[in-house]
Amino acid sequence: MPARKSTGTADAKQVLVKELQRLREASGFSYRELAELTNYDASYLQRLHTGESNGSPEALAALDNVYSTGHLRGLWELSKSAGFTKYFRKFATLEAQAISRADYHASLIPGILQTAAYARELLRTHPHRSEGVKSDLPRFVIARSWD
Repeated sequence: MPARKSTGTADAKQVLVKELQRLREASGFSYRELAELTNYDASYLQRLHTGESNGSPEALAALDNVYSTGHLRGLWELSKSAGFTKYFRKFATLEAQAISRADYHASLIPGILQTAAYARELLRTHPHRSEGVKSDLPRFVIARSWD
């Protein structure tokens, strides 16, 4: 069987976990001592060091401070998109930085702009419409229309 090709993101998480383990062992700190130094729960820090939790940038910054390093937060940034394809990673990053969102639909009119006739047809032709929706169709149309 051919070797599995690396995506890079899962590897980044493994690098972060290995580095956290290495730094904790080198420092000699217990999870309880780390908890006192970082103000994070010992079990949370243990899950972070074993890769069971992805953590937060604040937690990694606190560990950077305790271990006197400056690269853990950067490793976290690389690893947080583990599992995303390269194509989607760009959009996930942009979405995380977004402060607003706008949608464009060429074939759908938002509810507030719908006429009663449009709303009726939209609800009538919905592919996953149940029998309950059929009986409540007039009520739904009234609720969604302004005219």
